[in-house]
Amino acid sequence: MALKKLNQFVTFDFNRFMSGKEFTCISVVEWLDYDTKKHLGTKVEVAITKDQTQYDLKPGESVSNVYEKLTFKVKKDVNPQLNSRIIPVNATAKAYGENGFANKLSITCDDIKVMP
Repeated sequence: MALKKLNQFVTFDFNRFMSGKEFTCISVVEWLDYDTKKHLGTKVEVAITKDQTQYDLKPGESVSNVYEKLTFKVKKDVNPQLNSRIIPVNATAKAYGENGFANKLSITCDDIKVMP
């Protein structure tokens, strides 16, 4: 027998993941509900432009997420400039994926902070 709804109890520590990273804005679009098309806020796509996060590694292993893209779903209308450094405010994330791999993130946040 397979257990059901286990994903409701799995949490992702986004603050720990975010540690040591810089995010650079590469795109800004409206965030719409998939089914109703209701306006929810703004999607801010970023590239990870710095990754000094301390990952748990096996001997000889090297990991970096530099230049990977993420999308912050911001629960309000924002309009950051392209190439600006972004910090999400009150972000929560869920890891998901296919075929048993949790290699994607769904990230929502209350706001973003644009760094000088």
